[in-house]
Amino acid sequence: MRLSHIRLLTFLAASFACAFAGAGEACNLRPGEALLPREIVDGQSLILADGREAVLAGVEVPPPGEGRGQYAQEAQGLLADLLRDGARIAYDKTREDRYGRLQVFPLLGDGQTAQARLVAAGLARVMSTPDNRTCIGELLVLEAEARAARRGLWSDPFFAVVDAGDLAGLHRAEGRFVIVEGVVADAASVRGRLYVNFGADRRRDFTVTVAPAAAKLFKAGVWPSILGHPTTLVGRVTRVRGFLESFNGPEITVTHPEQIEFPEHGKEAANSGGRTRRSSD
Repeated sequence: MRLSHIRLLTFLAASFACAFAGAGEACNLRPGEALLPREIVDGQSLILADGREAVLAGVEVPPPGEGRGQYAQEAQGLLADLLRDGARIAYDKTREDRYGRLQVFPLLGDGQTAQARLVAAGLARVMSTPDNRTCIGELLVLEAEARAARRGLWSDPFFAVVDAGDLAGLHRAEGRFVIVEGVVADAASVRGRLYVNFGADRRRDFTVTVAPAAAKLFKAGVWPSILGHPTTLVGRVTRVRGFLESFNGPEITVTHPEQIEFPEHGKEAANSGGRTRRSSD
């Protein structure tokens, strides 16, 4: 092995270790207008007093129709309790979603967001977007703690982290927002697109892709080195979240760095508090 490659691996090992070192820092949000809800529609959406519709940014609360209605009801009740004593609206980069709804972070009296309380209670999963990423590091830490303690929806196998090698489980989850974890088998960049494979058969096994258009968001921390030397991912436990599609096997398209975690270097060890779900679970 060449000395330059050894130095690169050493640098990457250190970078992976601190990649999420600041994940527990408080969100840097500026409070704005008072949040005056007319109706709490469900655990993630509400109607303001002036008639505007709003949704909580950065999280995904199970909808009532998914067959897990108890979590939807608990989330709705908790959100109502949190907003009863008043809150202020804060925004990230994008204020409205494609449906014209406000994407809000309700700031509570203690400085926490409503999202943080829901995630800590195990009633919401972290679901970021390229334009709403400010608080995601903090929320990922809270989610890991809730998952380790099996709080709320994390006690339900339906929401468990899916093993990247469990093809049957992955196929059942197609079309849903899921979290998948496994060991990277191979990685390569082809025409600017990053392919991360979790099995030997690229047309059958789980794959993660990063499109060239998304590369501009992968400029900080360890990512420039990974994009330049994708094989440094091989052998690393990697956790990915997103909507699961089928294209030459199960696949998640990653649009921003917060969708990918390296749990063996974070506060949460791989599979801590419970193993990943396999089809036999």
